[in-house]
Order: sequence, then structure tokens, then C-alpha cells
Amino acid sequence: MPDIYYVYYVFYAIELITFIVGSYFIKRVNKDFLLLYFFVLAGVLSDSVNILLIKLGLHNMPVTHFYFPIEFTLLALFYKPYLAPVLKGKWISLIIAIYITFALINPLFIQSLQLYSQMRIYSSLILVVFSLLYFYRLLNELNISKLSADPMVWLNSSILILYSANFFYNLLFNLLLRDLHVLLLVAIFIGCLVSLFYVIIVISFWKAAKQQKAIADG
Repeated sequence: MPDIYYVYYVFYAIELITFIVGSYFIKRVNKDFLLLYFFVLAGVLSDSVNILLIKLGLHNMPVTHFYFPIEFTLLALFYKPYLAPVLKGKWISLIIAIYITFALINPLFIQSLQLYSQMRIYSSLILVVFSLLYFYRLLNELNISKLSADPMVWLNSSILILYSANFFYNLLFNLLLRDLHVLLLVAIFIGCLVSLFYVIIVISFWKAAKQQKAIADG
């Protein structure tokens, strides 16, 4: 089995650990983080299917056409209450509806299911905009005394970094296919960012639990 698959298993293990930690903290955090928990679960299920298809020697690109819309929807809904002061919830709902509509049209009329879904270009760009809007809200309100203690600041920072990289990776994917060695290196780099993202999700769950405990204790 190529070395890339062993690296993939390391990334998958980090994802599984994040899900286990999330399962431990889920009853201790506010309800908004339930969407983040489902996001992690969707990632675990998607990668489980990917690994199974790879072991069976089957094409795993169809998974991207199903996972990317789910990933985007969960993160967009997660952002909804946090962006309310700068972006009304109905606009986020409209963005989600438009995205899902195109995600359904894409494999039917534009891309084959056997090709890597390019819908992540658009979802990555939108999530980067959401993360920037959240920072804009923070700058306007300045109501967090210690930024490092706020779980959303950690999470938003990692989303900005990861999905900025994802945007360019997916935008240049067809170009990278011309040199499989470069594609492999870039894919490993993105995988490292994804793993860092999951580590930060663990930190966010922990900090959110601490935050809720402090609120409960008065």
C-alpha cells in the first residue's frame, strides 16, 4: 500500500480522537457546539467510507459530492448565531440553499460523480468570508476580555487558515494532477492543516465546557 495511505490513517486517527473527546464534552457545552460535533461525526463517517473504498480498490471520488455539501451546511449553520450582528440568519439560510442546489446540479449536469467535486472551491471561499466577518464583529464589539479563553476565537482562526488553503488547493487541483509528486506533497500539507484543525476543535470543546461551567457557577 502506498505511503500516502499510512499518512491518511494518522489523520484519520486524529479525527477519531476528536470525535471521542467531543462525545465526552458534548453535554457540557452550549447547544451551538452540537453542530460542530455533527461536523466531526460527518468527517469520521466520510473518511471511514473513503478507507473502505480504497481497501476494496474502488473509486472514492463520489464521496466528495455527498460530503462537501454536508460539511458546508453544518459549518454555515454553526456560524449563524455568531454572525447574527453582522449577517442576518436568513441570508445564511439563503446561501446554504443556493449552495445545496448547485451541489445537486453539479453531478447531474456539470461534473461526473467519478470526478473530485469542485464545490469545495465555493464552500471554502464562503467559509473564509464567514470567518472574516466574525473577526469584524469582534473588532466592532470588543466584548471579549481574553481572546485566548474564547473557544470561538480558536475555532474561527483555524477555519480561516484551513479553508483559505483548501480554496487554493481545490482551485488548482486539476493543475496539480499534472505532477502527482507535487499533488501528494500538497495533499499531505492540507492533511496536516486538517489535523491541526481537529486538534483546535478539541481545544474548543474543552474551552467551551470551561466557559459553560463558569457561567453555571455564576
